[in-house]
Amino acid sequence: MKKLLFAMLALTICLPVQALEQYEPSTCMDHADMATVVMEYRQTGQLRSRLIEIIDDAYEKGTAIHSVNVEIVNQAYLKPVLVDPQAKQDAVHQYAVYWYNVCQDVQKNQ
Repeated sequence: MKKLLFAMLALTICLPVQALEQYEPSTCMDHADMATVVMEYRQTGQLRSRLIEIIDDAYEKGTAIHSVNVEIVNQAYLKPVLVDPQAKQDAVHQYAVYWYNVCQDVQKNQ
């Protein structure tokens, strides 16, 4: 049971990095901006499927890296919707910082 828990934790941490490594990175600020938008949608209770539609449209127009943005959405929907406005703001900020840092780590390792 303990091994399964650690494997799930490792997978949760590694997936975003792997998604970024497999595709040409845009700027880290772009990843943070996308994460901000996604988490704001998440905190307002928007459906995950609607966000995926938006990402698909952006990808078809050539304005988004599809799998990285899908991963940003998938990770956001593992987070709870919060009630307190300050907690929501903090969650959005922390999520953007997280994706900015993931991008920075990937760029350092390239």
